[in-house]
Amino acid sequence: MVIRSLEILKDVKALKHSALFDRAYYASKYGVPENLAAAHFAKKENWENSPSPVFSSQGYYKAYPDVCAVGVNALLHYIRFGQKEGRIYRSENKCELYDYFFTQTLFDMAYYTQTYLTPEERGTINPIEHYSEIGWKQGNLPNPHFDLDAFRQKYPQCDINPLLYCLKYRVPESFIAKSSSPVKLGYQEDLYRSYIHMLKQDEAMERVYPNAASCEKLIWFWVTDQDSISGGLMSICGMYDIARRLTQPHGCEVIASTLPQSAQYLSGYSRFDNDMPVFRYEQVVYRFPNVKEVLIMLPENHIRQVYDYLFSHIDGYLARIPVRHLNILNQNVELMPENYEVDRLRRYFTKITQTTAHKSYTTQYHRDLFGIPTHQIIPPIKKEIIFTPYNKKEELFIYSPDDHPCKAAVLQRLRQEFPSMQFIEIRDIPFREYLKLISRAKWAMSFGEGLDGYYLEPYTSGGVSFTAWNKEFFTEKYRGLPTILPSFEEAADALPALMRSLDNSEAYEKARAQVIATVNSDYVSGKTPESMMVDFFRGHYDFK
Repeated sequence: MVIRSLEILKDVKALKHSALFDRAYYASKYGVPENLAAAHFAKKENWENSPSPVFSSQGYYKAYPDVCAVGVNALLHYIRFGQKEGRIYRSENKCELYDYFFTQTLFDMAYYTQTYLTPEERGTINPIEHYSEIGWKQGNLPNPHFDLDAFRQKYPQCDINPLLYCLKYRVPESFIAKSSSPVKLGYQEDLYRSYIHMLKQDEAMERVYPNAASCEKLIWFWVTDQDSISGGLMSICGMYDIARRLTQPHGCEVIASTLPQSAQYLSGYSRFDNDMPVFRYEQVVYRFPNVKEVLIMLPENHIRQVYDYLFSHIDGYLARIPVRHLNILNQNVELMPENYEVDRLRRYFTKITQTTAHKSYTTQYHRDLFGIPTHQIIPPIKKEIIFTPYNKKEELFIYSPDDHPCKAAVLQRLRQEFPSMQFIEIRDIPFREYLKLISRAKWAMSFGEGLDGYYLEPYTSGGVSFTAWNKEFFTEKYRGLPTILPSFEEAADALPALMRSLDNSEAYEKARAQVIATVNSDYVSGKTPESMMVDFFRGHYDFK
């Protein structure tokens, strides 16, 4: 009771200090003493009242159903969260700009209020309505980067407010930067690119998901906003493709988006072949308003980021979905958070599972460690293979970009022992170039987890690769393979002799065959990524 009273006092204080709360207006409209107006509005039963002539609580709830669903005072939400998130507020009046999603992105309420409204007008006139009715006729700008001169020159026929014209007719040219404003050029170009990107993504979503508004079941991949390349990302794209094809087991629409509050605009991953478009989190929230069941596929390395977001923000969209299943894509067990970090997510999701990329940590032990059902899905990576036989391999040693304390010593020793050998680190190259590179190389080495693409892919391309034993990723059957060293600490001394012993056709192909046979015994057992995903969607987990 004491805590709640303190919260109400904080709410009342915040309302009294806001220009958007008009005590005299509120007292007159709802028949309460002026000195008690803020306290009256702070009570839950009065949250739908309008705190001022320029702010409609019901309009805010209607525009942002996530706020309504979570149950919070509309004006307090705007003061504490909405303003920072770029949300807009509206009065009870009608204004066509309110009907467009991108208004909140392209109309800068703080800029307009400070630039065009007098201190007396602030809190009594809604900035968007002022612009719509009067401001645009006076040459006011909806944001500081809007090039009004360029707009009028390009669209002399426009007889409505320029921002509405842009939104109604999808006009990107209105944000071309003024050549006479070099200081602002970068900001204007950023805004221009952002707007163009949003328009293209919006059009793509309408094309790919025409029935989004009526969708009730959704599989939703949350991915990074960085256009990078990794085995994990390639695996996610492969799972997305399979989920899109396998509609029968789950009956869901399937989509991928950046994580909540991602800063970058991304349409997809360009550095390797894939068919996964990536939208923005906010777009999914806006376009899929009626979801009743959601399965979120989240990479393990983003768990903490997502928890921090859910803990510090009111995400009413997720809160109002009855069935919220979080599946952790455990592609690298060393990146998994602590079990208590997984456990604290239970307050936000009705179900949590994990799918694993490796057999070594698809065990009852790992199921019990994290306290969630566990199921293996072989990484479904779509790629072409360029095979080059031993006698056509180049004297080339390629190695992974992973940091390891023994890496420098190993490479130094190899350069001393093989002065004519070319050494190339695999870093920042497109996947097709990477495939060409490993097809040329006679030798390769992974300084990372071991059972990864840097170790396995050279074998499919006719090469031999080395790594060190890692109990987290390898099962016991790998321990005796000649190309898996006991440790990286021993690699500098052991590798030169090992490479010389394998540098003939017979020994080279025998080592390749041993690794391929061992991998096949793990991954080619009648199960495919598709069949494993079917089992997952049906709830037939390896360890329940």
